[in-house]
Amino acid sequence: NDRMRAALYFLQCYSMFQPSERSEQDKMYNEISITYLEEALKSDSTLHFPKEEYLELCQLDRKVPLDVSQTKVFGKDIFIGYHRHIICYSFGNNLKDFPIFGDYLIEEIVEGEKILFTNCYDPGVGIIVKIEYNEKNAVHNPAWFENCFGEIKSIDIGANGVCRYAFMGMVLDRAGQKMFYYHAEVLIGNERYTFEFYYADRVQAQQINFMLGNIKAVLPKVEVVNEEVKSNFIHNIFKKFKKISDKLGIRKKDLSLNKIRKFIGSNEKSETLTINELYNFIEAVSKFNSQQISRIDEGYKQYFGLLLSGVLSVINFGKLEPLQSSSDYEYDEDIIKKMKHSLYESWEIYDTKSVFETISWLLNEGHSKKYESLKYTTLDEAIQEKYKKIKKDIETENYSDDVYTTHGFRNKEHYIETLLKDEIKELQHNWDFILAFRGLNVKNIRAWDIGRAAYLVWECYFFDYLKKFEAEQLIDTLAEVAAKEFSNFTEFASSYALGRIFWYFSISKKNNINKEMTEIVYELLEAFEILFSSNDGLWAVNQWWNIDESNNKTCR
Repeated sequence: NDRMRAALYFLQCYSMFQPSERSEQDKMYNEISITYLEEALKSDSTLHFPKEEYLELCQLDRKVPLDVSQTKVFGKDIFIGYHRHIICYSFGNNLKDFPIFGDYLIEEIVEGEKILFTNCYDPGVGIIVKIEYNEKNAVHNPAWFENCFGEIKSIDIGANGVCRYAFMGMVLDRAGQKMFYYHAEVLIGNERYTFEFYYADRVQAQQINFMLGNIKAVLPKVEVVNEEVKSNFIHNIFKKFKKISDKLGIRKKDLSLNKIRKFIGSNEKSETLTINELYNFIEAVSKFNSQQISRIDEGYKQYFGLLLSGVLSVINFGKLEPLQSSSDYEYDEDIIKKMKHSLYESWEIYDTKSVFETISWLLNEGHSKKYESLKYTTLDEAIQEKYKKIKKDIETENYSDDVYTTHGFRNKEHYIETLLKDEIKELQHNWDFILAFRGLNVKNIRAWDIGRAAYLVWECYFFDYLKKFEAEQLIDTLAEVAAKEFSNFTEFASSYALGRIFWYFSISKKNNINKEMTEIVYELLEAFEILFSSNDGLWAVNQWWNIDESNNKTCR
């Protein structure tokens, strides 16, 4: 049935069969897989059922399993757990789910080359990939296979792509061990991928047929739109959704700055906000009133998860909307296509798998990872770590000085100094931000990642990239993560504001507290004023959801 098909799909493509405590991603995938399997089991207890995998997932998630004694066992022709000991990696826009043997990858980038090492063998398989983008279709380059041994072999990857590979000979790895060396070239759409594979023996080298043979040249199901697409969402489609600008009055840039300064009590006269004013803005946000009593009932959890999308929901609709699908409405197909393209341009989301990958990134890394790595170290320590990494990467290559002089550098040290100088600019820029905002009573910027994730779930369900139970499961996961990190909506808002401002500040290596930053802060202020309105503000009148029943500040 449909539930079982969904369960098998998840077991094949997502579940890593790791403990839920290891990461939010493992917890999410384990819970969703278990949910699908149990819903299928409840609908028909006589189904062919993957008992072994189900019981293992329940153990990994510390969950009491249902009775599976009456189910039928799958035959040996059913291959379950494709992800076990295989990593599915994506490159560029078109090459998705590239299978690599191993449980995890070590990734390095040296001179623009992405180098991947897998733990599956000792020594592991090494892979170097480069991607070239062409205005039209990608073009084969015969020079890539020059001096190869034997024939250039082709592998069928579908009508939209071409794949070739050849044995290039034996080379020595970093430790001086002989490796079997292969070149491969993959052409899909306007992207040309070149691969270098390094294997320790002929048995390992047989992997190349499996890896390349599992490539499916399927272009993203996104129709390219020539005209600029605005990111604002449903209010462009349905008249019933009111623009925030209609609710709050027409935005005028000269009024934006005045309103912000009035909110924070600033007498500054400059044309743009200052770093001190940004600090004072976040401090003022932390004084908004929200419910200090939380609740723990499961029935509230789903609504609470949607409340986390509050800022983007208010900016785009002027209010919070429940989960709803585009299939429930009559709409203009062209507008939907444009909006899907906008989502793809912003997030590279175009199907269910890309949704889960994006939500997983926001939960496990997002912009919080970069912020945390800077917050808990000194600038000197960060520079030293960057220097060690650059030096290690370059010394690994063991190039002669001739290579450096050919490219305009005096020697290896001059090349390292040049790279480090550019890295120091970025570190110094972001460190200035951390230093300026260190006095704030805001522990992290996780709300910035969580809030965006909650809104993306809503948006992706609307576009039918998610089924309803998938969207609800993701919303539940986000609710639990937020409940562990924060204790009320005021804390969440402060964290969100700091994250939004840090993100815009960090995308440049120079001062960008400009008029665009003023618009960002003004947009946040508009949203917060609606969300924290004492009469009907969603973040003012609704309680925080509490995952911890032992907390004495809860009510049912």
